[in-house]
Amino acid sequence: MTRYRLCEDDRILVDGVPHRFVETVEIAQILIDLDRRETVAIEHLEFERRLHAGEIRIDLGYHS
Repeated sequence: MTRYRLCEDDRILVDGVPHRFVETVEIAQILIDLDRRETVAIEHLEFERRLHAGEIRIDLGYHS
């Protein structure tokens, strides 16, 4: 399993919906859904699987 180093300036698109990084915890990436203003947790293995499947896209430094 790969751990991804995300930061608050990155935009993370999950199924085309913009999210922003909040924090990394032991089992998940914590993101905020910018459309619904809700916090979501995506477990590391699921994050990696969905990233490789093209369901998640990361735009590094998008908000900087």
